[in-house]
Amino acid sequence: MSLLVFNSTARVAQGLVRHLYKAGSFEKIVCADVYPNYWGIQRYLNFRESLKGVESKTKLSDSFIQEASDLKEAVSNASHVLYVTHDYYRNCPSKLNLIV
Repeated sequence: MSLLVFNSTARVAQGLVRHLYKAGSFEKIVCADVYPNYWGIQRYLNFRESLKGVESKTKLSDSFIQEASDLKEAVSNASHVLYVTHDYYRNCPSKLNLIV
């Protein structure tokens, strides 16, 4: 079983991924995002670094979504999909349009 987590730079998503990664609930977790700016990328890289000391049987990877075909491929390769949204959509790019 594999899990695709879309909007993986969100703190809520990272908390969920951290829990599922530690629990070993999935064989593979793919963190996907459009990484809208440098701070989003840096937050994700810091998150990945924080998981280095955690023992888990789950493989963690990432996917940079640039266009709809990237998202379609990522979804088709996953057995489960988790989309984590945020409530401050007026201040950042909307990813909901990409999913629609």
